[in-house]
Amino acid sequence: MVSDRKFVEGFQNRTHRICSFNLILLIGGYLTLTSGASISSNVLGRPCDKWGTCSQNCENGTNHDTFVCSCLEDFYLANDNRSCSPNDPAIRVVYALRSSIRIVDITTKKPMIIVENKGQRVGVTVDVKGGYIFWTDITVGRESVYRSKVNGEGPIETIVDTGLLVPEGIAFDWVTGNIYIADSNRSHIVVCKGDGQVCTVLTITRQLTMDKPREIALHPLKGLMFWTDWGEMSSIMRANMDGSFTIPIVTKNIKWPNSLTVDHGNDRIYWIDAFYDKIETSKFTGEDRQLVNSDKVHHPFSLEIFADLIFWSDWHLKEIQSCSKFDCKSDIRTVVKTTTPPNGIAIFHPAAQPEMKTNPCEEKCSHICLLSANSGYSCKCPAGYKLDDTLRNCIDDETKAKILIGHDNKIKILRFETIGRYVDILEEMEITELNNIGALVYNPINDTVFISDLTLKSIFEYSFTSRKLSTVVDNRLDTVKSMSLDPIGENLYWVDSNRRKIEVMSLRTKAKALLSMEEDKPQSIIAVPEESTNWNKRWSNFKDEHEWP
Repeated sequence: MVSDRKFVEGFQNRTHRICSFNLILLIGGYLTLTSGASISSNVLGRPCDKWGTCSQNCENGTNHDTFVCSCLEDFYLANDNRSCSPNDPAIRVVYALRSSIRIVDITTKKPMIIVENKGQRVGVTVDVKGGYIFWTDITVGRESVYRSKVNGEGPIETIVDTGLLVPEGIAFDWVTGNIYIADSNRSHIVVCKGDGQVCTVLTITRQLTMDKPREIALHPLKGLMFWTDWGEMSSIMRANMDGSFTIPIVTKNIKWPNSLTVDHGNDRIYWIDAFYDKIETSKFTGEDRQLVNSDKVHHPFSLEIFADLIFWSDWHLKEIQSCSKFDCKSDIRTVVKTTTPPNGIAIFHPAAQPEMKTNPCEEKCSHICLLSANSGYSCKCPAGYKLDDTLRNCIDDETKAKILIGHDNKIKILRFETIGRYVDILEEMEITELNNIGALVYNPINDTVFISDLTLKSIFEYSFTSRKLSTVVDNRLDTVKSMSLDPIGENLYWVDSNRRKIEVMSLRTKAKALLSMEEDKPQSIIAVPEESTNWNKRWSNFKDEHEWP
């Protein structure tokens, strides 16, 4: 290897340098760099077009093979004139084990327990400014997202506890305060406010689908998001953070993309593949794909990058390891050893979440605002709402299903929330004429609800429009705890448990009929009008075939 470097006079200072160089080193078909080295402009294009020229910002110089390296805010240029180091050297790694969340300083290497109790924790992300750690838990029946203060003080808060099946990947948008959650079993990505009060499901480009999204990485300053997909066609995808302009950027030679991360200073992504046991990198477009390490990676699960260092958790070694992002073969270091396979990791450092001068989402939307490219934004709505003509305010979507709950003499109307942490009660009404509601069934024909009252032993109809109650059946009833409506035939069915009867009434003629007398007490009924002809036909054929009387 031969290299020649000279500094161009007048450009030497602490934040940037101009260099010219010559370097050629090819290993296994990949352009490979050693520490402090860079790729010659004689190999491919201008210096800044090559991976490894500068740690962060790179600007081509006046001459063909000169360039300027500079660093992001809160970093300084090291003596090699290419590497960027944080002004604050205290770098901490948050990591998830099955039953605990911990944090470790990479210098002292002494872990501290933040949370320890039963669970199956997978993904982890951080809000550095707010001092929070978020994590996903895939415990069956308790699939949720939680958060806690990084110092371990205060309560563990449940952020999202409904609508999740297998929440694994999680990422924090430090500009808006939103969290992004990948649910592989539901094949979608959910975005929630940091307190979980509002959630929405991302809608991506129609021609593309999500199969099994696994991990998410964000670049809020550019409004971009990336995710790995473990589906039949494994891939790495890119979209704006509002879900628009979705494109696949890596689709070949990829099998189990467990995790990925964004190098903000270099406009690149890094990812790990647990099938091939390797770490790779590319530009945001998927171009300039480079192998980072495949020799000493065993079963990587989660990946992060900060400054010039890559960090990953390794299931096989039960370690969190680190190396240089440009030289990940000669100097791999153990950050911490664990007793169980480590899962998700995240970097806790102020410089890892650089501030945006202007928040495009500030006071723009009624419910939740998502960043987009070019400092753009989109307002989104939770389930049961839709945007009004301004595209900023969410209003009731009357076409969406709602839930009615009756108790005593009150009826609650709830939105059909699919994801979130709370119940959105649209309205609660008290009907003074009632005593003890036993069953409810909605009537879409005229926007009313049929109500049985166990104390009054009657069936009523309540109009949401006029707010008036009328009697439908007021005699011969006992305990009606289930009703069902056939809106096609306009018939109301109910079971009277104590009288062991199943009855029906025509809403058009008010005529009633006894359908069945049961030996046992019937408890519930449901009418399926679309299947009524087929059901009768199948029942008749069954009787004829077996020559029943």
